[in-house]
Amino acid sequence: MSSEHEPRLTEPLQASYLIREGQPVKISCRFDASPQIDIEWLKDGNPIDFEALGISRDFKVVKEVDYTALLIKEAFPEDTGSYTVVIRNALGEARSFTQLSVEEFFCRTPESEMSETLCKPTIVQPLLDTNINEGEKLKLHAAINGHPEPEIIWYRNNIPLKNSRDLTLTFDGQLCKLIKDRCEKENDAGIYRITAVNSMGQTESTCQVSIQSNGINMFRTRAQSNRSLPMFIQALQDATLHEGEKLLFELRADGQPKPQIVWYKDNQPLKNTFDRK
Repeated sequence: MSSEHEPRLTEPLQASYLIREGQPVKISCRFDASPQIDIEWLKDGNPIDFEALGISRDFKVVKEVDYTALLIKEAFPEDTGSYTVVIRNALGEARSFTQLSVEEFFCRTPESEMSETLCKPTIVQPLLDTNINEGEKLKLHAAINGHPEPEIIWYRNNIPLKNSRDLTLTFDGQLCKLIKDRCEKENDAGIYRITAVNSMGQTESTCQVSIQSNGINMFRTRAQSNRSLPMFIQALQDATLHEGEKLLFELRADGQPKPQIVWYKDNQPLKNTFDRK
């Protein structure tokens, strides 16, 4: 008699998780399945695409013969949601669900309780010193109150920062956030400062960001040192042929990075067609 069977949950996911912002969380379950299984994790019903989300260093999936876990190194409010693990094999699948709730690290003042009295900005939650590894995502947070709503300015080593493709700065009236993808020690370590300014005054908070090198820069320096201009190893040769015959030109080129090849006839660039490649 065959022992093969569809996946069965022996220890499903915990019904819910409630944690504080910045804390790690492990969402795990145990199962029994034969033959070999495939495991997929979903958030709010959608497969978690770690590379596309740029969170591959914040989220990690553990897969064993009868166990799987989703590890979140530092959980933040945006990680709140419904999580599902799907365990499949050729005979069927099993699913388990849980709800993750991540509380903000400061107690947000309800709008109904916020005073309309003019006051200078005050730091409710300061920036905290942070240590990360090179290539990881940097996340800094501070909570600020003030009326009228203050203008927020971020600095790194006294140089103002602005939103860019890999740097996101947000302020919702109380909570300030800085998120920087794929940090480099040379470009991202240092003293970070946030300044809050309104018509009544200003305040600031600072922190030290330390980034541990993991060899990325060493690899990049080595790669850059190997760069070279394009050069022909095998040049083109003159060709003579009869009308209707196939024309074939060959050459070999080298260069680092790999050079782009463009063909010309009578100084006009050529493109691929059905009879020209």
